[in-house]
Amino acid sequence: MPPKRIQNKPPKAISKPKPGNVQQKSKPKPKLPPAVAHLENERKNRAAIKIQKDFRRYLAICKLEKMKLEKKTYDETMERLEKEAFVQMVKIEREKFQKEQEKEDEARRRKMADLKRRKRFLEAAFDGDDDELRKILKEVSRLDDEAGLAATGFHSLLRKKNLLSMVNTADANGNSALSEACAGGNLSTVQFLIDEGAVVNSQ
Repeated sequence: MPPKRIQNKPPKAISKPKPGNVQQKSKPKPKLPPAVAHLENERKNRAAIKIQKDFRRYLAICKLEKMKLEKKTYDETMERLEKEAFVQMVKIEREKFQKEQEKEDEARRRKMADLKRRKRFLEAAFDGDDDELRKILKEVSRLDDEAGLAATGFHSLLRKKNLLSMVNTADANGNSALSEACAGGNLSTVQFLIDEGAVVNSQ
């Protein structure tokens, strides 16, 4: 075999570092004296404590603002509920007053109607109008029916009492229906009133 030819390669050019790009090895920091190092640690500790205090103060302020907001919301809710309760109470009192007023008006109306009915009864007794007397007594029974009074038991006693109250009604001077019938000379009316339970020895 023929011997290999050795090619002489040109040597590589060594690149020179550009000015300004020269990387210098970092020099180790000089060790601080113990007293200075202690002061530096104290400074860092005070800074850390201050940061912690500021953070806690921030959290406390946030919590306080939240509590203020919650209290404001609570106060507004309570004020609204108090107003609603007051309005509701006024409404209930007004309805109660109206019902009482209606009851009083109804009682007054019933009383006036009863007075007129008794006056009619006395006039009919004096005039000897037995049919009118029977009509008025039926009105009394009808009112008892409307009041829910039954015809038996304890209610029957109340119904009898109401009828006797009408039969023995009297005017402001104490003159009863029976005495009015006698004054009018109406014997049939006198007998009718006695049969219905009129008190004979009344005025």
